[in-house]
Amino acid sequence: MLKPRKDVVWLQVPFSSLQNDHKSDTTLPNGKNYGFPPSTMPIVANKIWAAKNPAAAKLFAIMEIPITDINAQNLRMHNGEAS
Repeated sequence: MLKPRKDVVWLQVPFSSLQNDHKSDTTLPNGKNYGFPPSTMPIVANKIWAAKNPAAAKLFAIMEIPITDINAQNLRMHNGEAS
């Protein structure tokens, strides 16, 4: 398995060349430009459930999951874990 930041690196581009209605400048606040906008994965919940569980809904609204945790979960699924 390749390890992020050790075995693989993100390639950068000198400028963005997106088409249609996409943001034309994809330079990140740290000055790096990968040529596409960052991907986000928001947490979603059923509106009725969220109304009945306001503390959980608030947590979902402010929570951020580190990419290393997402990678670890994907590896567990890849290795056959199903629960």
